[in-house]
Amino acid sequence: MPYILPENRLAVFFSPKAAGTSIRAFMFEVENGFPLRSYRFQGVAVNLDTMANRLLENVRFDRVDHNAIADYDWVALVRDPVRRVLSAYTNRVVYYRELSNEIAGAALKAAGLPPDPDFDLFMANIKAYTRCSKSIARHFCQQDDFLGKKKLYYDAIFRVEEMDEFENYVNQRFGTNCKVPRLQEGGPKLDFWSLSAETRRRVIDFVRPSVIFDWFPQYRESYAEFQMTA
Repeated sequence: MPYILPENRLAVFFSPKAAGTSIRAFMFEVENGFPLRSYRFQGVAVNLDTMANRLLENVRFDRVDHNAIADYDWVALVRDPVRRVLSAYTNRVVYYRELSNEIAGAALKAAGLPPDPDFDLFMANIKAYTRCSKSIARHFCQQDDFLGKKKLYYDAIFRVEEMDEFENYVNQRFGTNCKVPRLQEGGPKLDFWSLSAETRRRVIDFVRPSVIFDWFPQYRESYAEFQMTA
């Protein structure tokens, strides 16, 4: 589901690893007038990232009940597809270790894949690794799967790299003064241009079909040397 606010007829669409956790927390505060916060229950800590992600689950665009929100304003958040892949790897594979023996060992063994792959190995076998983990498969889906193919669906589209524009849009609409928090940042940072030439090519080949490059040509221009056409 997108984040829906019926009173204001607004539906906010986003995809995994495109600031979705931060957007959930931000929209919760806008809607309720107080921030989402971590808590403890019977000695067990529930952190803010977990709380935000429990609010709603991203579903594929074709599974959204579009008729129920037909008269809403639709807005979307998009992210540089290359940076999104790097973020998904460092967060889900490195930080959460979703391709470790402890979590995905049986599937990895059946596929003949090493656990905890470095980024070069992961990209060389990305299709096989996504078959070993539902979470990995979900986080590495193209943004198109969650946002659809047509830019004209949306009344407004914002880039995660310019989050303040989305923040201002929502605050003006609701008469609020909330800030988008920076959540789900676990994991090291990867620099695309420091990767091997072969791995860079594999990343580009993986994201090349994304319609986000058509929606925002400046993303394509950042990787012009790879002849970024679908």
